[in-house]
Amino acid sequence: ALDAPASISPALQAALQALADSRGDQRGQVAVGLPSRVARTLSASLVADFHRRFPRAVITVSEVTSSVLCEWLLLGRVNVALLLDPPRSGDMELELLHTEELVLVGPSAHRGARASKTLSLEDLPSYPLILPRVPNATRSVLEAAVGKRGIHLDVVTEADTVQSILELVTARLGYALLPHGSVKKDGEKFSVMHFGPPGLHQGIFMATSKRQRRGVLVGEIERLLRSFDLPK
Repeated sequence: ALDAPASISPALQAALQALADSRGDQRGQVAVGLPSRVARTLSASLVADFHRRFPRAVITVSEVTSSVLCEWLLLGRVNVALLLDPPRSGDMELELLHTEELVLVGPSAHRGARASKTLSLEDLPSYPLILPRVPNATRSVLEAAVGKRGIHLDVVTEADTVQSILELVTARLGYALLPHGSVKKDGEKFSVMHFGPPGLHQGIFMATSKRQRRGVLVGEIERLLRSFDLPK
C-alpha cells in the first residue's frame, strides 16, 4: 500500500500563510470599536484601506461610547478599540496614539470679549455647562481636575453626543467642554477658549485584550490605526 502523504510541517504552513497574506487571500472577520466622534472621521478610510489589503476578509465597525467599547473589548465583542483615557486593566494592552486638548466652547457672538481669553479652572463656575452624562471620558478628565482644587461646576444640561451638545451651545443654552478637534471645522460658529498651562488634555489609546488571540487581521487594523491622523 502506498504511504499516506506526510503532513505539512509548521514551517511550510507558516510560509504558505505568509504567501496567502501577501496576495490578500486572508479570510476571516475582525471587529473594530471606535468612539462616535472618531468613527465619523476614520470609518470610511479604515474600511477602504483594510479591504485593499484583505478583500476577502470581513471588517465590522462598532460606533459607541468609549466606556461601552472598553466592556466589549474585554467581553470579546470587538478585537481592537480606540478608547478615550480608559481605566488601566491587567487584561488590556494600551498604546497611546494621540493626545487632544480640551477647550471651552461657546456661541461665537456671545461674550465675544472673552472668546480669546485664556481660562483657568477657577473661571469655570461662572459658565453654565453642558456636559455628557457619566460615564464619559471627557467629563472624567474635567471632574478629576476640578475635584483636586475643590471647584464646583455649574452643570445645567447633560447631553450624550457631540452634535447634540453643539446644537445646545448654538442655541445659547450653555458652554461645553470638548476636544478642540470637534469644533475646528466650524470655527466661525463658536468661540473657543483654551485653558492656561498645563491645560486640560485627554488621550486616545489603541486597545486590545490579552484574552484574545491577535492574528493577521488584528495586526493590520493596528497598523492602519497607527497610520491615521487622528482628530486634533
